[in-house]
Amino acid sequence: MASPHRPIAPLLAVWLLQLAAFFTPSATWSPMSRFALTHAVASGRGLTLGAWAASTGDRARVGDAWYSDKAPLPALLGVVPYTLVHTVHGIFGRAEPAFEAEARGDVPAVHVTLNTSAQQLLYATAVGVSGVGFVVLALHLYAMLRRRHDRRTALVATTLVCLGTPLLPYATSLYGHAPAAAFLVVALASLDPAGPPPRLELAGLCLACAAGCEYLSVVPGAVIGLYAIAVGGRAGALVRLRRVALGALPAIVLVGAYHQACFGAPWSTGYAHLANPTFVAGHAHGLLGIGLPSPSALAGLLLSPRRGLFYLAPITAIASVGLFLPAPALAPTDAPTAPRWLGRDPIVAVGALALVALYLANAGYYMWWGGASAGPRHLVPAIPVLAFGLARVWQRPRARPLVVALGVVSTAIMLGFTAVGIEAPEGGDAIFDFLLPRLRAGEISSLPSATNLGLLLGLPPLSSVVPWIAWLVVIGRVLWRRTDETKWAS
Repeated sequence: MASPHRPIAPLLAVWLLQLAAFFTPSATWSPMSRFALTHAVASGRGLTLGAWAASTGDRARVGDAWYSDKAPLPALLGVVPYTLVHTVHGIFGRAEPAFEAEARGDVPAVHVTLNTSAQQLLYATAVGVSGVGFVVLALHLYAMLRRRHDRRTALVATTLVCLGTPLLPYATSLYGHAPAAAFLVVALASLDPAGPPPRLELAGLCLACAAGCEYLSVVPGAVIGLYAIAVGGRAGALVRLRRVALGALPAIVLVGAYHQACFGAPWSTGYAHLANPTFVAGHAHGLLGIGLPSPSALAGLLLSPRRGLFYLAPITAIASVGLFLPAPALAPTDAPTAPRWLGRDPIVAVGALALVALYLANAGYYMWWGGASAGPRHLVPAIPVLAFGLARVWQRPRARPLVVALGVVSTAIMLGFTAVGIEAPEGGDAIFDFLLPRLRAGEISSLPSATNLGLLLGLPPLSSVVPWIAWLVVIGRVLWRRTDETKWAS
């Protein structure tokens, strides 16, 4: 007879949220493009960036007005945490958010400095959007893994995919990748045949929201959406299509209305109105800059020292192999029958197909390396599916030392990128030409307006991440002990 287990999810949520919230975002182009839109909406000025257009080069121009060129949903979701913190600032008489931007010739916002109010508002917005999305993703991922494996396996796979991949750095800043990943994971969870009855409306909403966070997420979203409609065969397919479409409608209307207001048509995005000549030329290629995958990009996204996922996060290599290992048998359910070619665990197969589809689309993008970034950032929305492969590897005891070793290395590299700055240069070896030289020089949180809680406590730069590591180890150890299955057996 087994004793009741102590709960994992609440502590896991607090643990991961604090790990993400330890760092404050840098005031670089991509986060500032979204933050400027958040500021404009929260301030009641509408959708134009106004004076804050000078804080970013990621912007679109229509007539004399400047807009963010990013998918709008992260910025719109950020209005809630922004407003809460701004209200507190008003109560205590804090200054209004402001910035100073240095331009260089035709290049805007080469260096942006935020005042304390703006820095705190950017931090709150990033935590409220990317940090919370990171936690939501982890909890749904853990729940799906738990239906297939024991508690410890589910914890290990969830933790290493969250902390040992580019999910971690992008959970600490105001990019769209972490919230897009969260929406895709919730969509998968809502269709999981091992879970509750399919919630097609929720799946549709989440798939549309993922695309509203990162436009490229429409590719993996389409794969998942087709599965939601097709599972169970032709009978009832139109009903499932209506349910998925009904769920997606609110997000589609919201994003379409934004595009209409800013760019003149629901299907017109900011990328059709770019001002940067380099970006304009790139997006003229194919469809919004996406053409056929190039061999160099296919190899570079996985193996190159510049942006290779397997190179920068080696845990993902063994996790990818794990997706091909036999799937555990699922308990019989009343869920619609999936096509046999999807195997014993169709939702994992669909997730893997979504990852492959995103990989191919990313390899066809003119800027496949993602500009200045920590790893292949465009792959981040579909990376969580690798947790299922990692869990299958962990189930083989002889492979566990390798999983631990690669997990520690991957987490250390991702922590390093998060600590020194997630916008690694576009060229060179991201580890040996960027990360390690900055660590040796003690350049922690060296990008504009970035910092971390250790630095704010007055710790020296290299020592400033010690509280993060301590929190990781101490609470991680508590979670590890709570997943000891033999402890509860009698």
